[in-house]
Amino acid sequence: MPDDHSIRALVLDDERRHAETRELLERILAELAALRAEVRALRRENAQICAVSSGRPPPEGADVVTLIAASCGNRAFSSLELVDHCRLPAAAALRAALTTACGGRLTPQRVGKALQRLEREGHVRRIGEDRDGAIWQCGSAGVTPVVSHTGGRYRRPD
Repeated sequence: MPDDHSIRALVLDDERRHAETRELLERILAELAALRAEVRALRRENAQICAVSSGRPPPEGADVVTLIAASCGNRAFSSLELVDHCRLPAAAALRAALTTACGGRLTPQRVGKALQRLEREGHVRRIGEDRDGAIWQCGSAGVTPVVSHTGGRYRRPD
């Protein structure tokens, strides 16, 4: 038969394990809540991108910045890449908005000038350059790592 000392040791050990388990469970639940929030945000972003790329009309009030952000997200891009992307059938809304912003002719040079105007308004940022010209990014987060097809340089925002 166990004595009082060994029973107390077992009870204390059991309470310690219970507290550790409770603490671990709380951390897991907090991480799960954060992951659920991230999944909801990604689903919203995916729905916006799918709506734009499906050729459906963009949401009311969507402008060229909204359409570029929906197409490119936080990835870096050049005006040439943006013009190439506009050739896709799914990018009809972006093509129409950029063509309007470029005065009716969709060329990398005109897109670059339009992006410069958007930069002055604070909607896009020039984050580097390569042999095709400037590298741009929408949003305010850091640069998503990409490999330049033309050996360009990228910098993190200040």
